[in-house]
Amino acid sequence: MREVVQKTVNTALGGASTGATPFSLRRAIGAVLTTLLGFAFFNVLIGVFGLSAAIIALLLFISLSVLIFRCAQPERTRS
Repeated sequence: MREVVQKTVNTALGGASTGATPFSLRRAIGAVLTTLLGFAFFNVLIGVFGLSAAIIALLLFISLSVLIFRCAQPERTRS
């Protein structure tokens, strides 16, 4: 078995990296497309199930999107 040891830095944000990742066009396009998908999904749900179900589904969509976005990315090896 391999042990994984995480190194933390004592900063004001509790070890969160700020500005460590450069701007990525792919991530920006993905964020815009996800927003448009969520907007379309919300409007379809309003038409089919009504406003209350659409609001619940929108909150679930946003929370899942945040969880996926904040999920740790695997380290890439540089060759």
